[in-house]
Amino acid sequence: MKKRILIEGFWDRVDSVCYKSGLSKTEIARRIGCHRKTLMQNQMNGAMMNSEYLAKFCAVTGASADYLLGLKKEATI
Repeated sequence: MKKRILIEGFWDRVDSVCYKSGLSKTEIARRIGCHRKTLMQNQMNGAMMNSEYLAKFCAVTGASADYLLGLKKEATI
């Protein structure tokens, strides 16, 4: 059985980074190689991004994975 990992506030931080980056979720999804629908379904289900998309998201937006995962309190973008 696949175990779901939930990190409190993860998607709130993702939304904040998207807003601060000035890029739409559609554009970010295109740049990381997935569909916006995939991001939105994960968010609605409370599922995490996989590690590949998380790394690409950070590269595209300049965000810190530590911030998104809740390990740091402040965004670096």
